[in-house]
Amino acid sequence: MINKSYVFKESAISAVINALFSIVFVFLIFYPASHIAVFGADGLVVDAIPQSLAITFMATLIPTLVTRSRKRKGLVTASPECITWLPKNAVLRALTLAIIIALITVAGHFAVFSLLAIESVSFNTAAIAKVIYGAMLGALITRYTVSLLFTRSPD
Repeated sequence: MINKSYVFKESAISAVINALFSIVFVFLIFYPASHIAVFGADGLVVDAIPQSLAITFMATLIPTLVTRSRKRKGLVTASPECITWLPKNAVLRALTLAIIIALITVAGHFAVFSLLAIESVSFNTAAIAKVIYGAMLGALITRYTVSLLFTRSPD
């Protein structure tokens, strides 16, 4: 049975942490530019690659390790095993999911910006969008990966 309050708490923590990291990195990478290109080597679409990789990797690895540790200590009751297409090893699980999610989300960034014909955005718009994206991606990935630890294997 899924421990919904535990999954929610971990997802909320991940959202806050990834929002904070996103704002720090948007300032480190793009500040003091007043406008940021969407496409090109220095654009938002290319920048979505490391952001998506890092957020997915950490939002998978840390909550998985923490939850597994809490399970071993008896602090959290979760199913002992689950069947998933992801590797059991936490680092390989995080890396696999990070690569897949980065490919999907970068394609999504490209598609959205192309369809909307947006070629550049203001720094403030980019900062807000990247913070929201980081928070949402972190929360969704954490919710998914922690929920896997509460999914019972078929007998």
